[in-house]
Amino acid sequence: MKKLRWVILGCGRIGQAHAALIDAHPEMELAGLYDPSAEALDCFPYSAPSIRDLSGLGALGADVALIAAPNGQHAELAIAALKQGLHAVIEKPMTTSRSSAERVLQVALEQSRQVFVVMQNRYSPMAIWLRGVVQQGRLGTLRMADVRCYWNRDERYYGADRTRAGWHGSLDRDGGPLFTQFSHFIDTLYWLFGPLKLIGTPVFANYAHRNNTEFEDSGLIHFDLAQGALGSLAYTTAVPESNFESSLSLIGSKGALRVSGQYLEKLDFCSLPEVHPGEFAQVREAAGRDGVQVQNRAAVHRNVLEVLRAEAAVGTTALEGMKVVEFIEKVYRLRQGDFASGAGV
Repeated sequence: MKKLRWVILGCGRIGQAHAALIDAHPEMELAGLYDPSAEALDCFPYSAPSIRDLSGLGALGADVALIAAPNGQHAELAIAALKQGLHAVIEKPMTTSRSSAERVLQVALEQSRQVFVVMQNRYSPMAIWLRGVVQQGRLGTLRMADVRCYWNRDERYYGADRTRAGWHGSLDRDGGPLFTQFSHFIDTLYWLFGPLKLIGTPVFANYAHRNNTEFEDSGLIHFDLAQGALGSLAYTTAVPESNFESSLSLIGSKGALRVSGQYLEKLDFCSLPEVHPGEFAQVREAAGRDGVQVQNRAAVHRNVLEVLRAEAAVGTTALEGMKVVEFIEKVYRLRQGDFASGAGV
């Protein structure tokens, strides 16, 4: 059977991670690379024809374009790929505005091409188990959902100041931590419960990144979920040295549980009465194989392959990706103040 041919648009760390999985898959191959930076192309560890002009995408003979460029370029690159006949796989976030996501969706419909959004936490064995718990009603009536993301992103990530930060830290190319770091967790809530309705006014602060970002490093958000449940998200990238916590706690009328880990791979607590012996052991065993991040990303690629062979449905659709963007955009419309200079803290 013909191999699925991919072109990587954006040859940084994430593009390289995707290329490693494509290169190792017997039913896929790397057809080409695009990056406006000659240095990025020269340093790319996998061999394929490279271009620095988007007009040459169609000539590479690829089936799928994987967009792994800075957030603010996702829409532009996806549209260019779609117009040249390629399907588009877009790293999170899909875009940085609802209007640009709508443009991507419109072009995909016009070109009869598929759009996939990389929300790989959906493929975590623990997250899949959790979705089953919710869909089967094992929590009863949902009462509260609490997400906590306490991470480290310091000068090793942003640079010492904005002149060294590259795209990370830029308002137009990065957008902020809800887009770049924590959109996976917002997507998980959407995947489990449907659209989120913002309550009140979010609170933002910049404690540790006044010199190297144009936005907040910390925030508190409250929202309504399905069944009238209350939800909250507390996040920061100001933890010293290393990530501290990523967790999702759910409280229902029949019990409570807490899942943690950057990829929601650990079960910390569960009081559900219907849990049978060995259930958690099976999920933990699946989550521990091959490394969760690699496993989940490979599952995204497998979904693309199966969809294009008419064997499966899209794991994360463009519409779902747009809903996550829409919620973050609503939150950020309420972001005020010059966080780079310390105001708004």
